[in-house]
Amino acid sequence: MEAAQRRLSAVSAHLQPPAPTGGNGLSASSTAGEYAHVEGYSVVLPEKLQTGKWNVYQSAQSPLRLIHRFPGNPDIGTLHDNFVYSVETFGDCNYLGTRISADGTVGDYKWMTYGQASMSRTAIGSGLMYHGILEVQMLFNS
Repeated sequence: MEAAQRRLSAVSAHLQPPAPTGGNGLSASSTAGEYAHVEGYSVVLPEKLQTGKWNVYQSAQSPLRLIHRFPGNPDIGTLHDNFVYSVETFGDCNYLGTRISADGTVGDYKWMTYGQASMSRTAIGSGLMYHGILEVQMLFNS
């Protein structure tokens, strides 16, 4: 309970009081933390990761509970959902880029589109399933 109370106090300190004009009234204050995003997307919580070097952030739009769906697109709830949505929406757009040069110099990017990445993912998964790797079968069937 003490950790939860400390978190609630930290989040409350980072947010301004609700605006009198209505709405949810949540917005990041100018002292939201040493690395808080300028647009106020996140606030720094008092916890640090075990290394002690990194801050723990929570959404400024939902400081008291975790967001598990995007408000504008409730069909996206996992990284897989996000990837599938991106492939359907941006299939012909550049997604992954690499620079390859035989002589060791930095060359131009060679791009893979969202659609090509999706086809590669399916081919790799199919190959693993063909060779009987059960964990992949469970992932594809879930």
